[in-house]
Amino acid sequence: MGLSTYNKKRNFKKTSEPKGQIAKLKGHRYFIQKHDASHLHFDFRLELDGVLKSWAVPKGPSVIPWVRRLAVEVEDHPLSYGDFEGTIPHGEYGGGTVMLWDKGDWSPDGDARKAIKSGKLSFSLNGERLKGTWTLVRKSSDEKGKPLWFLIKKSDITKKTNREPVEKYQTSLSSERDMKEISEGHHEWHSSKSKSKKKNASLGQFGLPKNFRPQLATLVASPPEGEEWIHEIKFDGYRIIAVIKNNQVRLFSRSGFDWTDRLESIASSIAEMDIGDAVIDGELIAPDEKGRSNFQALQNAFKSKQHQTMVYYVFDIPHFKRRNLSNEPLSKRKSILTSLFKNSDSKQIKLSDFAQGKGQAIFDQAAKLGLEGIVSKKMDSTYDSGRSHTWLKIKSQLHQEFVIVGYTAPEGSRQHFGALLLAAYNDKKKLQYVGRTGTGFDTRLLIELKAQFDKITLSKFSEIDDPFKEIGNHKNITWLKPKLVAEVKFATWTNHKILRQAVFLGIRKDKAAQDVFLEQAQKIDFIVAPGAQHSKINAHVTHPDKILFSDDITKQELADYYLSIEKWIMPHLIKRPLSILRCPDGHDKMCFFQKHAGTKSLGSKKTGVLRDGKSKEFIYVDSIEGVVSMVQLGVLEIHGWGTHTHHIEKPDQIVFDLDPDDGTKWSQIIKTAERIRERLELLKLKSFVKTTGGKGLHIVVPI
Repeated sequence: MGLSTYNKKRNFKKTSEPKGQIAKLKGHRYFIQKHDASHLHFDFRLELDGVLKSWAVPKGPSVIPWVRRLAVEVEDHPLSYGDFEGTIPHGEYGGGTVMLWDKGDWSPDGDARKAIKSGKLSFSLNGERLKGTWTLVRKSSDEKGKPLWFLIKKSDITKKTNREPVEKYQTSLSSERDMKEISEGHHEWHSSKSKSKKKNASLGQFGLPKNFRPQLATLVASPPEGEEWIHEIKFDGYRIIAVIKNNQVRLFSRSGFDWTDRLESIASSIAEMDIGDAVIDGELIAPDEKGRSNFQALQNAFKSKQHQTMVYYVFDIPHFKRRNLSNEPLSKRKSILTSLFKNSDSKQIKLSDFAQGKGQAIFDQAAKLGLEGIVSKKMDSTYDSGRSHTWLKIKSQLHQEFVIVGYTAPEGSRQHFGALLLAAYNDKKKLQYVGRTGTGFDTRLLIELKAQFDKITLSKFSEIDDPFKEIGNHKNITWLKPKLVAEVKFATWTNHKILRQAVFLGIRKDKAAQDVFLEQAQKIDFIVAPGAQHSKINAHVTHPDKILFSDDITKQELADYYLSIEKWIMPHLIKRPLSILRCPDGHDKMCFFQKHAGTKSLGSKKTGVLRDGKSKEFIYVDSIEGVVSMVQLGVLEIHGWGTHTHHIEKPDQIVFDLDPDDGTKWSQIIKTAERIRERLELLKLKSFVKTTGGKGLHIVVPI
């Protein structure tokens, strides 16, 4: 079809839509756009020969096998249309709201051109929201001559669900806006250039992406080692999220409060940099004379409105140019951020520097310089809302937020109040008393705080969990509603979890009291593994330098390898009975085959009843920890059964094992595998191939 029909429908002397041009660089991308025009539908687009072959699917694609969805073939669209999201004015062709709903790659089953011409196209999708195999089947034409197809999901090994993605996902893949938010004035296309306008959303028209929450770091006792970790300075300031749209900037606190008016100079400095639409994550600080962040100085800068003394250090970019980068690795996000800010000469906007590897040495240097600590991040980690184990914080100075729940009466020459009573929520979501602080106040601060306290006093306080009766004389206490959050530095914790030598630093206005939980450093065991998804496991490798293979592959290196391929290997192993080859002293020494449990620390065990009535305990794993535990015991081969532990006698796979002798050529093995696949296809059975050992192949058929 090409783009002739697309171009005929549009007057490019008036319209600002992209002119239909066939792309020179060709690939297999695919897009789905939710389109509320004359009627709501989903535009399904597959890249082929430099254009987007397009169908309008009224109900959207179904993931339930064999459910038919009507798909009306429409004109081919240019590739530049694929990422579009916004509004087209009513009265224009396709007028309405367009949302980018999904995108990814597709692969045809055979020759796509011949398949489309014949009226039956089978293909696989690998998108953000849709994965698996589908078929497009042409049936007839409508009254206008448009070919009518059915889009049918095929049964495959993808996760089965009864909930349709079109119901589950109601927001944009790129901007996380819903249809209403997109329609309220963003990126409008108009057919008249004299009237063309990109609606400049005022500051009151946009905010944080829907459901966006910043990623948080977990407090740990020591930094991780390994080249897969980077390390940044831990700033002592306010977490700020900058949202940039149409060169306008809004600044939000960690809790989502709009601080743009309070930080006009920061917002202006970002706007001057002409970054483009983005969501940027960073920390606002007030540096001292040595360039170190100082929370008290930041408090003073806010009070005196000396915003020019503040510096915004940027360290992440979860959204950029209408693309959601949350699922991209940190290394890619850092690369984009560096390209935007590395040459900046702004005095108030700076790029947070980082170093790779050598975590302990960097932490020791940070402590020597009097910094609060460091933040360590996995290079391959995604940007995940909430607290995670891919971002870790290690403190050389103990700082923490606590809820102010009361104060004592002043004594001696002190006026207004004596000491603040501090608490934090425990794992039972109940406030737990952690101690008091009576230092860090000057006269002005005593007056300011007392004025705030007078507005939130309580006659009694029943929420406090006081197991050790550390508060003392309650008659000397004025209780407060748990509203205010204090930043406190301290020397250490007592055995009863009470602060020692606590010093008040300031009130945190960026954090809600209900978000303040007891935070104590966790001890995490790290196995250094490039590309590993998880940094915390409970399996341990002793004698890590022990050689398992003749080419000097060690036990540690084998464990690292399994960790690095976790997301690929685990779907084939989880809760399947396993047969294993154990070589405790290496592959060239004595080895033995094992398929029944018997070693307590080897994976997990489950009793199954075989067809002959005998009960046996089988080995299986349900996490990467189980695989590492096998490496610890010298397991060099792991063979998964074609069944699961909960259905020992009900296999869900057929496996054809091609195990050639020494005289068989590799090309013959490949040809045999291809012929088996052809015969399986005649039976409408999907198959995939795996290598085995040094020269064999498995053809696996899910059933």
